[in-house]
Amino acid sequence: MAIAQVPVVDPPKEELPVPTTSAQLRLTGWDHIAIVVPDLVEAERWYVDVLGADVVGRYNWGGDISHPVTPHEDIRLGKDVISLFHGDPTSSTPRLVHYAFNCRSMDELDTWKAHLKRKGVAIRGPMAHPGFGAVSIYDHELAAGFRDGES
Repeated sequence: MAIAQVPVVDPPKEELPVPTTSAQLRLTGWDHIAIVVPDLVEAERWYVDVLGADVVGRYNWGGDISHPVTPHEDIRLGKDVISLFHGDPTSSTPRLVHYAFNCRSMDELDTWKAHLKRKGVAIRGPMAHPGFGAVSIYDHELAAGFRDGES
């Protein structure tokens, strides 16, 4: 789904009540957020030089050819990880743009997966990331969950 195809909805001017949660658990935070960049070398240089990021790993580029995935890298800014995937940011597939939440255990992960499914949010995960326990939610599916999963 290209970014230009996502409908933009203006927020209402009148006051709205703050939503309440139906989630059985509380997330501890993000595991990582993935974005698409057209130039991995330049993106890496910018995040490291300008923002002080640390490179966590390069996958399928820059000396690593052992990962069966699209070329990308993980960088760390403070406690947060951003996965930079190589591609065209204006026409990225949902596989590349995603949000992955931290889960403390496989039981918690299963509880979250069931909750998101009940809410109509299509998920994919857990992904095979060594050391990660994450429920990955892909961009177009998260937007669909906001529209369709309000029960």
